[in-house]
Formats: sequence, C-alpha cells, structure tokens
Amino acid sequence: HLFDAFDVVVISGQEGVMKPDPAIYERTLARLEVRAAEAVFVDDHRVNVEAARQLGIPATRFRGMVALRPWLQEVGVPVPSDDPQPLPDIRAVIFDWGGVFETLPDDAAIAEWERRLGLAPHTLVVALWGPTWRLFSHGVISEEEYMERVSAHLGFPDVETGYRFLEELYTDNCLQTLWVQTVRALRSRYRVALLSNAASNQVEWVRERFGFNIPAEFDVYVNSAVVGISKPNPAIYRLTLEQLGVEPHQAVLVDDRLRNVDAARFLGIHTVQCVDTEKAITELKTLLGDIEKGSHYPTF
Repeated sequence: HLFDAFDVVVISGQEGVMKPDPAIYERTLARLEVRAAEAVFVDDHRVNVEAARQLGIPATRFRGMVALRPWLQEVGVPVPSDDPQPLPDIRAVIFDWGGVFETLPDDAAIAEWERRLGLAPHTLVVALWGPTWRLFSHGVISEEEYMERVSAHLGFPDVETGYRFLEELYTDNCLQTLWVQTVRALRSRYRVALLSNAASNQVEWVRERFGFNIPAEFDVYVNSAVVGISKPNPAIYRLTLEQLGVEPHQAVLVDDRLRNVDAARFLGIHTVQCVDTEKAITELKTLLGDIEKGSHYPTF
C-alpha cells in the first residue's frame, strides 16, 4: 500500500497545489519535520528538480537506479550495492544508438536552448521528440513534414531556420569510440545488433557525419522507421531477437533510456543502462564473464 511505504504522502489533488509550486515542497518538508538541506529530492521532470534546488533541496532527475545510486552516495545517503554477476549462455548483445554510440544534448543544453529561444520548460523536448517524432520514427511522415511541424511548433519563420537550429543543437554530438571498439571486439564471440528508434535515413546520416558504416558493423540492424514499431513496444524486441536467432535470456540490451531497459527486462532480456560509458562497458564485461579478459576491450 502506498501509505505503508512512506512516512509522508503528499498528493497534489488533495493539496490544491502541485509541483513545481514551492508551496508543495514546503508542505512536504514541514510534515517530514526537516529543513531543505536535510532532504533530497528525486523526480523525472527537470522543472520539478530545478524548483526543489531553488529552495535549497539537493535534487536530481531520475534516470534509473544506475544514475541514482552513485548520486545518493555522493550526498551521503547509504544505498545497498548492486553488483552484477556473470551470466551463462549469452549469445548476443543488442545496442541502442543515440545516448550510447552517439552523444546527445543533455538537460543543461536543452534548458539553455529553451532560454535562448524564449520557450517554456519542456517545450523543446515535446517539439523534437514528442508525438511528431513518434510519427517520423515510425515512418508515417517524411523528414520534410517532420521539420515543418517542428518549425511551426517552435515558432520559426520557415523550415530552413528549423534545419539550422537542429544543426546547432547537435553540433557537439560525437561518436563514442569506446563503444565502437567494444562492438568490434564482441563480434568474434557474440552476435551483435543495433536496435534504434530513428529516421529511415539513419544509415546514410551516420555514415556521412561520423564515417561509421552501420550495416557493416552489426550482424542485425533494426530501425523503427523501417519496421513501423519502436521501443519500448515488445514487438520490436521480439523482432530483433528473431533476427539474431536467440532467446530473450541469451541476449543483453545496452540502452540509455530507462523505459526501454525496463521493457526489455520485462521480456527476460538482460540489460545495461548506459548513463556513463565507462561504467556501462565495465558492467557489460562483467555480465559476459569477461572482466578478466580486458585485452578484448578498449582501455580507459
């Protein structure tokens, strides 16, 4: 029961006020009988996290236990260890692209662009990766239509302005060479797949931008825009497993998004959430039982 799990439960519908209004944080602190500096706040919405910080509450955005555990330790909250153990019978490793192989704009960069464009918090996320992106990444609308909708949503005068904005937004994106080296080291012993929620021209775009040939580097490549379904839909995981020729328990998924990791785990696929590249590679090595075989992997 919810009320058995917590000392204090504060529900916006009962209080008549909701996050990020400072009042609801202050009420919660008062009922806990602690000062702001004596509490920590965890929330999945950036605006709520920022509001807590403004009140002096140490706060972080929830992106999964992989990121939360070390943060809690840093602020002095004891947490149980979660040491991964080697897994038997692993035959395949499935990788995500954005947030794993390619770096993406972080929360700070998104917030700065929203400030520069005079947008309300979270507007940019919805415009770029909300319902319009879902249609685009399912192959329902073209790149031209995607850009028209994004440009209109953000108030740009024309599509060309939208393209220039995206070029600037992604200008600092780079290819994570440690993952490139890792997937190449794995191919001699495991089947490897790329499972990506992406545009239909991802192969050409990645080759042009990074000089990386996706079909040549992976045994299986599943693109959401080509197959018409995306993560975390279970069907796209099953399709990838089928093309790899393995059962769920014989595969490991590496993905940066918690909901994608959770969906895969629900199907019986082992998972590594990639929040930090070096830590994720170390965890993958451990799961594969190769922690003592570091020569197969990049060093860092």
